[in-house]
Amino acid sequence: MRPASSVILLSVLGAAQLTPAPLAAQNPLARKAPAPTADPWSRLFRGEELSLQLQAGESGHVGTLRQGEAAFPVTARATSATRLAGTFRVGDEQFGFTCELDGDTLTLVSDGASYTLRAAPVAPRNPLAKAGKAVVPDLADVHTGPAVTLRHPDGIFTTEAPKGWSVARTQDDVMLINPGLQEGGTLDAIVLVTWGELDEEDRGQDLTRLFRSSEAELLKGLTDQGIAVRGDDSPPRKVAVGDRAGVEKSWAGTASGTKVKVWTGALVEREYYLAVIAIVVDGKERDFLPGARRLFRSLQPKAPERNRAAEASLAGATFASGNQAGGGGAFHTIYEFGADGAVKKQMLMSGSVGGGIDVGGDSEEHGRYRVVGQVLYVQLRSGQQVGRIEVDGDRVGAIRFGEARYARR
Repeated sequence: MRPASSVILLSVLGAAQLTPAPLAAQNPLARKAPAPTADPWSRLFRGEELSLQLQAGESGHVGTLRQGEAAFPVTARATSATRLAGTFRVGDEQFGFTCELDGDTLTLVSDGASYTLRAAPVAPRNPLAKAGKAVVPDLADVHTGPAVTLRHPDGIFTTEAPKGWSVARTQDDVMLINPGLQEGGTLDAIVLVTWGELDEEDRGQDLTRLFRSSEAELLKGLTDQGIAVRGDDSPPRKVAVGDRAGVEKSWAGTASGTKVKVWTGALVEREYYLAVIAIVVDGKERDFLPGARRLFRSLQPKAPERNRAAEASLAGATFASGNQAGGGGAFHTIYEFGADGAVKKQMLMSGSVGGGIDVGGDSEEHGRYRVVGQVLYVQLRSGQQVGRIEVDGDRVGAIRFGEARYARR
């Protein structure tokens, strides 16, 4: 497991600066809030067809509704001691549901369909065990207000952010999030999502160990970007992210002379790791960290699907790029895509050598192509080429392999 290769980002954000905000005064004589009572909704409920994991948030409950392998983010609010109403999100759509609780039995109703779920039994705690050894706590202090769904452009994952947040930029293995910053506003937080594929030897390893093995590289990346962080030897805190295992850790630091807090949460699913990193001005944590935790808690990795529409647009099309060579010559590369998934790559060269003798030549390869998300895979006998498509309206207008761009003819 490794952190993002281009970790952060002050350069991406241009001239914006992290600046401190005044702290609100705290009344030392104010009564402390009473300890919360047990929340009957903050449990895992299971049935034959569905499972529902809920936890308390700032203004209600958040969680995950699962149907088979599918997982849907949930937001809900208790309307009485035994009744809860909420919505779950499927792609861009939201659907309503209600729950009625009778002891450990929960009846969930959505569009007239009723499901009976029961609270998963909690393993008995050994009274002689040391405190803190038996239970992994839920991720706490998560934003529960209105949210928007953000998607990786290649379909690698989806996540949810507070309303008003958006994707500022996606580059390599980093998605930079704009946490509601408006033009002319003060930048008080930098938030990003990073991901990657685990090395073969890291798959199936303990998440805490993986995190600690990459921690020094993460902190060095922050330092290289002008964010000085005081590292320590403490392990990350294990947290339950819905029904998945995760870890989180915070550090104190400075950026441009301003005190900041750095928080990160990381999880592993299948052969991939995903992490959220937030750098927040000291005193502004309440404004941004719950939103960063919402991003983390709602991360839903997804294997990219074939882009059938893009493949149909490529079929029958030709893309070419030309470059000048030394001595007045030129070479051209042409890709011709067939309707049956076949592709032909042709390279043409022309020019002259001493004495004005014209020379020329060409080479030709045949192979197959596929588009997954926005990524174009071309399989040739000489090897695989991986590029990206550029969409112009309802068709593919250009393709790229590295820095080379091939326009549609």
